[in-house]
Amino acid sequence: MDSVDHHPMTHQQRLAEKYASPSADGKNRRPIHHSPLFWGGVILFVLAISVYVFTDSLAWMPLRSG
Repeated sequence: MDSVDHHPMTHQQRLAEKYASPSADGKNRRPIHHSPLFWGGVILFVLAISVYVFTDSLAWMPLRSG
């Protein structure tokens, strides 16, 4: 019999192997939702949508002056 270790990989080991390999540009790749820039963009996006919706000036029709 051969002496190959047949222990299954743990979830943590699979993640480490998946994200440890360098990409073509030499940087380690990680999911976009792990980036602080992504979450800053999400917060600004939600803030902008909230201001647009809650100001009651949705600009679907021109304002009537009169």
